[in-house]
Amino acid sequence: MGMRDVWISRGQKLMQRQCYTILGSRWGVALLFVASVVTLNTLLQVIDGWFSSGIVCPHRCDMNWKDNLRGRSFEKYLCYEPIDVVYTWVNGSDSRLLGSIEYYKQLDMQGGLNATLAELQKLEELKRDKADASRFKDNEELRYSLRSIEHFAGWVRHIYIVTNGQIPSWLDLTNPRLTVVQHSDIFLNQSHLPVFSSPAIESHLHRIKGISKRFIYLNDDTFFGNYIRPEDFYTHNNGYNIYLSWAVPDCASGCVGTWVGDGYCDTPCNVSGCNFDGGDCIGKKGRGADYSWQGNIGYEGYQYQSE
Repeated sequence: MGMRDVWISRGQKLMQRQCYTILGSRWGVALLFVASVVTLNTLLQVIDGWFSSGIVCPHRCDMNWKDNLRGRSFEKYLCYEPIDVVYTWVNGSDSRLLGSIEYYKQLDMQGGLNATLAELQKLEELKRDKADASRFKDNEELRYSLRSIEHFAGWVRHIYIVTNGQIPSWLDLTNPRLTVVQHSDIFLNQSHLPVFSSPAIESHLHRIKGISKRFIYLNDDTFFGNYIRPEDFYTHNNGYNIYLSWAVPDCASGCVGTWVGDGYCDTPCNVSGCNFDGGDCIGKKGRGADYSWQGNIGYEGYQYQSE
C-alpha cells in the first residue's frame, strides 16, 4: 500500500470517528433529522418539477409565481421565465388616421408631384400593404381578446398594446398589468413615422421597454377558446412550437418531403425547388442513377448517367 492510500485510509477513519462523535452528542440526532428533512424536501421538489413540467425547472428558486394577470400561483406547471403579450392595434374610425390615408391617396392621384422623398416612400408603403380604411376597421375585437387571455392564460405577466397614439375608449388605463405603447416609443428613427406597414412595426416590438425575453405577439382579432400553457408555445427541451394552418406542399410533384436530404438521389426531387434533393443529387449515387454537375444540360442542370 502506497503513502497515498495510507493517507486516504486515515482520512476516512478520521471522518467516521467525527461522524460517530457528532451523532453521539446531544444535538446529533436533531442535526440528522434536519438534514434528512431538507434532503427529502429537495427530492420531492425535483420530482414535482419533473412530472408537472416535463423537466426540472431552472428558475424555480428565482421566480415570483404570483407575478401575472390573475395574481395567483401557477408554480405547478409554470416552469418558465415571465411571458408577456403584445398587441398591435389601430382605430380605423380615427379622423387623423383617415385623413393621413386620404392625404397619401391624393398624392397618388397627382402622380406624386411636389411630394418629398419621405412622402413617396410612405405612398409606396401604403400601396404595398394595401392600406385603406377597410383594413383598419375596428369591431372592438381587442376587448374580447383581452378577456380571453385573462380567462384562459392567466399566467401572462403583462400586456402591451402598440398603437399610433390611439387608445380604446373602453380601456382601463389604471390596470397595472397593461401598458399602451406608441410607435414613437419603439422607432429609433422618428422620420419613419407615421408608419402603416405591419412588418415594420413588428420588427420593432422587441424595443418595448421592460418587455419579457420571450413574448407572444397577437393581432387584436385573435381569441383563445380554451386553457393554454406556456409549453404550448415554447419548451426548454424543444424550443419554439410552430403550428401551420395548412399542410406544407411538396417542393415538387412526386417528391415526398421525407425524401429530401435522406442521402439518396431521387429523380422527382432533383429540381431547384427542392434544392436538388437537399444536395443528395450532387455527385452522389442514387436509386439507380448517378448525377454529376455538367453545367446547363441534362435534368435541371445535371447529367443523367445510368449505372
